[in-house]
Amino acid sequence: MEPSNDLELMLRVRDGQDAGAFEELMRRYQRPLVGFLMRLTGNLDAAQDLAEETFVRVWQSAPRYRPSAKFTTWLFTIASRLATDHARRAQVRRSVPLDAPIADDERTLADSLADSSPAADQRVAREQTAALVRAAMLELPLEQRTALALCEFEDLSYADAAQVMGCSVKSVELRIYRAKQKLREKLRCLL
Repeated sequence: MEPSNDLELMLRVRDGQDAGAFEELMRRYQRPLVGFLMRLTGNLDAAQDLAEETFVRVWQSAPRYRPSAKFTTWLFTIASRLATDHARRAQVRRSVPLDAPIADDERTLADSLADSSPAADQRVAREQTAALVRAAMLELPLEQRTALALCEFEDLSYADAAQVMGCSVKSVELRIYRAKQKLREKLRCLL
């Protein structure tokens, strides 16, 4: 059987609260959603909690789902709003420690330092660079961080990102432009 597209799956969830279709959507989007939320919050536990809450909201909202936009746009809109609420509640910006592991990599920077091969040196340099980029990104205003994460990391179009963020395409473009400017300034030493 051919896998259904997102719209078909969501319509099956809406029309019959189809748990199998919902599980397939979760399987497809759990990882991208956690990655997106991690870029916004800088905290893996918070990102996982927010992703879980996003899926709870998708399930609860399923009977009212109307396919006026792509499923991913709707999904990231819910996640973005939850992340914004989380940031408001937190009222404190967190910084990422330089020894935080890179996504998809189980080894920490400390583990890499124990290995003295040239490949390990390159890996350590990449991990340090990634940590600096994550820390610089977390210093951006939430609107700029969100626009950058949606377009550059989640591959949404500017129009889809504008829909998620509830603003114009020009606003998304401007937020990304400003975010990249600030990142260039902060990361000048790496460039």
